[in-house]
Amino acid sequence: MDSVTQAALGAVVGHSIMGRHVGRTAPLWGAALGTLPDLDVLIAFGGAVEDFTYHRGFSHSLFIQLLATPILVWLILKCHSDSHPFRKQWAIAVLAILWTHSFLDTFTVYGTQLLWPFTEHPFGISSVFIIDPFYTAPLLVGLVLAGAWGWNSEKSKKTAVIALCVSSIYLSWSLVAKIWLHQNIELALTQQVIKPRALLSTPTPFNTLLWRVVI
Repeated sequence: MDSVTQAALGAVVGHSIMGRHVGRTAPLWGAALGTLPDLDVLIAFGGAVEDFTYHRGFSHSLFIQLLATPILVWLILKCHSDSHPFRKQWAIAVLAILWTHSFLDTFTVYGTQLLWPFTEHPFGISSVFIIDPFYTAPLLVGLVLAGAWGWNSEKSKKTAVIALCVSSIYLSWSLVAKIWLHQNIELALTQQVIKPRALLSTPTPFNTLLWRVVI
């Protein structure tokens, strides 16, 4: 997904876990960590094709992110020593932010190497476009409201959780839409006695109602 969406997701996840402990520090670190995996675009892999192929590679690996979590927690505690009593919560928050980033990317068509280095297979569900305001808007609204309630308040945390639930419901809807789409495509192909060698479907920009299908 786009950088704004990933930063917003990271901020909401971070706040929902750490907001009541560290206030606005949580969404700020959440936004930064939510952007971190995509910084692999700054690495030159040897050419335009290679740069495209290996984007969402090692930096999006669940295994690498797990190994990186203690280092990132150490860095956060160095910057905010007063939050040391919450180091376990920080570890949970950091891992949750990184993993939700990678899992969200799998909903797009480009694929994400979740299990690198064990496999370079790009996992991709292709049920949302890479930029979808219907997914991003609830996260941004949730952040604005959470800040309005006061970052340390319980009401602020509940607002962040609700924003996550609403955005997750939208992702669930995208899966239902894709399944329904494929059922109708398969029925149409069967009626026309067509046996496709391969089929690729992806939503058109900014929505999950109009789809493009390649057979």
